[in-house]
Amino acid sequence: MPSYWSRRALLASLGTAALAGCVSDDGEQSPSPTSEPTSGAPAIPDGDPDLPDTLDSAWPVPGAEPGRSNYAAGATGPTAAVAGLWTTDLGASLTDPVVAGETLYVGADEALHAVDARTGDQQWQQSLSGTAETPWVVGESVMVPTDSGVAALAVADGSERWNADLPSKVDAGVFAADHGVYALVDGEEPTVVAFDSASGTERWRTALTGGPSTAHLFASDDAVFISSGGSGSTPWRLAADTGDIVGEKPGIATDSPSPRFYRDGTVYSRDFLPAAVDARPAPGTDSGSQWREHIWVTGLGPLSAGADHLYCIAPGDSVEPRDDSPDDGPGLYALGLADGLRAWSTTDLDAATAGRPVVTDGAVLVPTADTLHCFDPADGTQRWTVPGDDIGETVVAVDDLIYTTDGETVRAFRPP
Repeated sequence: MPSYWSRRALLASLGTAALAGCVSDDGEQSPSPTSEPTSGAPAIPDGDPDLPDTLDSAWPVPGAEPGRSNYAAGATGPTAAVAGLWTTDLGASLTDPVVAGETLYVGADEALHAVDARTGDQQWQQSLSGTAETPWVVGESVMVPTDSGVAALAVADGSERWNADLPSKVDAGVFAADHGVYALVDGEEPTVVAFDSASGTERWRTALTGGPSTAHLFASDDAVFISSGGSGSTPWRLAADTGDIVGEKPGIATDSPSPRFYRDGTVYSRDFLPAAVDARPAPGTDSGSQWREHIWVTGLGPLSAGADHLYCIAPGDSVEPRDDSPDDGPGLYALGLADGLRAWSTTDLDAATAGRPVVTDGAVLVPTADTLHCFDPADGTQRWTVPGDDIGETVVAVDDLIYTTDGETVRAFRPP
């Protein structure tokens, strides 16, 4: 079992007594869940999948897009149960994969591999000067963070385009988008360094006085954000072209800033204790959504979003709700992106071991310790389940395929 699942199971085992009296009342609660999906035992479908002729969508960066919502817009998703399409063993410990231009890129110790996403055939590999982290594909380059910096390789053949040595880069402190490559580095105070994505030329540096020493970065079309604390805290927003701080400056940061994502002027995050999902306009914006929705469990897990809904894993135990609030339990919850109103929820999965939902136009995919689930994003109907023994804790979706890495192996799955 991956360590991620072990940690989630531990967190989900927290008692309810200490929490029941500490949740504040933030207004009227939404209606109770409106649907209860059907269940079924995991089963591999009969038949072998066909290789796709082409791939029309992509998952080019961690989180699918710069806002990091884990939503592959334009991908249908596998709405029928999947089976193994191909398996490629790369002989080294692998990062999460990304897919762009019909090529899958994955870090493997001190190398980056490019694999044909249709067939699983290896196209090229390139040695690196440090241990690879999950890559980012921007234009004609694949950006590879390492434990000592970031390298930009040509997508066509892996040749090095530029390399930035960043020995003080914090873990997970590199982010890449069309408007630049950004790294959070340590020093007298945390500093964001911006590079031109094509040339590697340093464009600006911005010190974050009192900023975080760990990183979670995400972006809009014209800005890069750095989480500074838990739900409700203001993230740093830096203008992509100048590095100037935009809007309200955050207060004192925490060492464990909450992962969050950006969509249409709004930053979405979650509190673990007390358990609540939070939506606030991004700094410098007054047009974003603002709402807060409690889910009456001992803790919340990862958030993702589709076209209309936010999807939240709730791995914690139930707590006594306040007033007329819903009687919640561990499961998957769908909330309206604009207003936080509950659309549906389901308990039909092992929420204590669930990874971050992967969202496409036609599917919400949730990996757990032993099962991969697929739910209808509109109403929560469970469409299919398959055994998850060969599926890692992170999956990515392109068209009706999914990809995952597990140990030294990368795998593709598709409906037969």
